[in-house]
Amino acid sequence: MSRVLVLAQNGIGGLGVSPEGPLHFTAMGTTAGDNTQDFYEITVDASDGDGGGGSSTQLEWEARLIAGLENFTITNSASNKFTIQATENVTANDFYSVVRVSLKATPTVYKDITITQSCYTLEINPTTVNAIATAGGSTSPITVTTSSVSGWSANVVSTINQAYFNDTEGLTSYSDVNGKTFTITYPKLSVPNATPTSTVTIVALGKDGNPTAVQKTLQVQQTSLPSKNVVWQCYNGQYGTIGGGSSNINTWANVLRAQVLNTSLFGPNGAVYMPSGFTISSNSTTPSANTDIYQTNYTSPTASNGRLINSWWLASNNRVLIVNQDGYMSGAISNLGLETYGYNGTTCGLAASQERVFNPDPAILNNKLIKYLLEEGPFTKGDTPLTPNDIHFVGRDGANNCVNQYPSEFVPILLDPRNNSRCIFGIDPVRRLIICGDVDLYSSGGSASANYNGPYSVAHYKFLNNVIAWAVNVAIYGDDFLDQFK
Repeated sequence: MSRVLVLAQNGIGGLGVSPEGPLHFTAMGTTAGDNTQDFYEITVDASDGDGGGGSSTQLEWEARLIAGLENFTITNSASNKFTIQATENVTANDFYSVVRVSLKATPTVYKDITITQSCYTLEINPTTVNAIATAGGSTSPITVTTSSVSGWSANVVSTINQAYFNDTEGLTSYSDVNGKTFTITYPKLSVPNATPTSTVTIVALGKDGNPTAVQKTLQVQQTSLPSKNVVWQCYNGQYGTIGGGSSNINTWANVLRAQVLNTSLFGPNGAVYMPSGFTISSNSTTPSANTDIYQTNYTSPTASNGRLINSWWLASNNRVLIVNQDGYMSGAISNLGLETYGYNGTTCGLAASQERVFNPDPAILNNKLIKYLLEEGPFTKGDTPLTPNDIHFVGRDGANNCVNQYPSEFVPILLDPRNNSRCIFGIDPVRRLIICGDVDLYSSGGSASANYNGPYSVAHYKFLNNVIAWAVNVAIYGDDFLDQFK
């Protein structure tokens, strides 16, 4: 009798996982209670094969992350199952990882499961916007879409020249759902030689409502006001004239001329920008057609010349008239036609040594023009603001005049200390008019040396330079600059 011997050896067995992948998580990650796939439960079949009797044994296995460890975790949930979870992805990058399931006794037997996680999406449309006009306005609506259920936010993070306007005016900052829009609004630009530019960030928000790293950047700009050089012309050769070209300078105005022609103050490299600076026009009894600032000096213009000066002045909102009248204010006002606006002149008769004081009503200190001259003008901005007590002027002689009647728009600055209804120096910002009843204020000789004894950083210089800056900016920018003072 023969016998048959059957030899058998248990096989290594099989290894299976379900699902096999690849598996994908959204940026939200694992969030219990939502309706998204927030975790994956993997079933493992690890058998030793058929031992000949129709039975098999589950072998020991393990699961581990072998690549891209960010954001993913593995937790055993049963003897033949494990769970893959992901935390929220708040970065701007997608994540990739591999989970390897292998037999403990035979690690070369394994299954790899690829898992990925996306970051939040964020798109803006349009991605660029046109510059906002000098007159002010808003961008076109910018639509934002994001995959974040918490929405997005938009904020101005930095602004060049932001001191000149409220850089968040009109910007609606949303924490909202898809499809919403925002706009950036700039007010009318009133500051010369400035190109306001805002950087806006639009950010996808995480589950907790805080910003993620997923963001877009948008640049918003406003068209700058174009500059030009300024022509300053004085009435024919009188006390206080700054001359024409390089001649006819009067000693009593040498400081004023020095300031005007200093291109580190007024010019391409100055606090007040002009392409090359001032042109000091030849002295004349009437302004030329291209004159921007016209200054009378000491004696009154004749009635006929006064009418011509008045016509020139009113023909453009970019023209400034300086009534610099040391001799006869009433005649100047009459001949220049200023009586129609409520101006009336008189003689002050202050002695040379008497101060012309800046002692305004406290209410006037909040006036926009006063704040410009003391604080917000280019020669004081960013510095310690001036106060009325910083402004001390004395005359060179006893010849001086005042206005004792003026319209409500007129801002009185230097007053007669004996009678504060008499104004020696003031500005009408509506009519682009500067009235000065003492040409000695621009002097640097005699008793007036106390006014301007240098250096340029002293309060008197800062104050005077801000006055000049105001006139220059009116001449260049007209109502674009003036409107803030009206």
